[in-house]
Amino acid sequence: MLASLLISVAGFEAGVRLLGVQAWTSPHWTYHPVLGWTQMPERRFAYTTRFGERVVVETNAHGFRDIEHTVDRPPGIRRLVVIGDSFSAAIEVNLEGTFWKRLEALLNHAGPDRWEVINLATGDWGTAQEWLALKQYGFAYDPDVVLLQIFPLNDICNNAIELAGLCRSGNDDLRPYFTLRGRGRGRGLEPASTQRSRNWLRRHSLTLRLLDGWWRLWRHRIDPPAQRDLDPDRLRVLGLGRLPPLLHSYVPVAHQAPVISAAWETTERLLLRINQRCKERGVKLLVMLAPFEVRLGERWEHFAAGRPPPPMERDYADDRLMRLFRAENVPIVSMKQVFDLHLDRVLPSRAGHFSPAAHALAAQALYDLMHTSGILDAGGGEDFDEAEPSTGGAATSGQPGKSPAHCAGHFAPPPKRAPAPRLRG
Repeated sequence: MLASLLISVAGFEAGVRLLGVQAWTSPHWTYHPVLGWTQMPERRFAYTTRFGERVVVETNAHGFRDIEHTVDRPPGIRRLVVIGDSFSAAIEVNLEGTFWKRLEALLNHAGPDRWEVINLATGDWGTAQEWLALKQYGFAYDPDVVLLQIFPLNDICNNAIELAGLCRSGNDDLRPYFTLRGRGRGRGLEPASTQRSRNWLRRHSLTLRLLDGWWRLWRHRIDPPAQRDLDPDRLRVLGLGRLPPLLHSYVPVAHQAPVISAAWETTERLLLRINQRCKERGVKLLVMLAPFEVRLGERWEHFAAGRPPPPMERDYADDRLMRLFRAENVPIVSMKQVFDLHLDRVLPSRAGHFSPAAHALAAQALYDLMHTSGILDAGGGEDFDEAEPSTGGAATSGQPGKSPAHCAGHFAPPPKRAPAPRLRG
């Protein structure tokens, strides 16, 4: 009987492999042995938003929301690779309306260089997956620039294996993690997983991946991750109190639980590793901070007032990341500071993500940042001098002695290049 069962399983495994069946982790995502998951490769779906906007989403052969790109760089083309999460996958708008496609249009309109922007983002990713995607795919495209999009609300939580299952994600058992090892200046990172043995089986058995996918679809339908009750005993043991774990990204150092401090350190070490590898390859890194919607305008005070301790600070996460990248001389833009100037355009959001107008503003802010940091000069962008703020309104960090709120384009603008025209949202 056991032999018959094994033969049946082996036959089923061979059959689904021959048929090219894909195993899903959600209706639009599939398992990936290195990255945990990507979007389903070569898929197309369409839907209509509650605002009556029809959106078409298509993925390429690697499972990213983008067109196909050749690995070899075409002659005379400069390349920018985007790594990020759902804000960069941007399934709330059509492809040409995404901030990175709009940025590509701005770059190519301004000339004389021709640019190709390549998107490697997937929803619910953390920094570890963005780093692995850059290694797995991004560097192979020989980019001139890497744009790293960060969403502090869940990125910090998603980067800590100790917080797996507490960050309103249904994918943490698939998520690749890094943990801190060693002490002092020699402290580093090592790969980790919540299900090392099962993930080994997932990599080698399509049958298991299919069964796992069916189970996930069923469980997510009857018990959505965003609505699951968190274990209060586990929260107490971790020292998180009654404040939801995601919101601890905005808890300042003086009130942080040790697990949150470790999550921040893991995140910062991953970010520094991304920057270091870019430097080693002669690639310029840019950073964009996507804002938690309740941080826009005057919403925060009302939102934070009804929350249990520990206390939160609205700009803590952005300020901390600004300081990190300022020390590394990496150009960075906080979209909160940009969006606060245009609330009537960026709101309402699209399911907590960028509206079409917000994508247009983000593209313009990123173009202005590339312009003022010298990246648009051939061979430029290595050394930066202080200059007057740029006209684009992009709030950037990197100027010593000034807070992020006052650093509005500190890099020396390149000569003989007109600003790009403004694209309408």
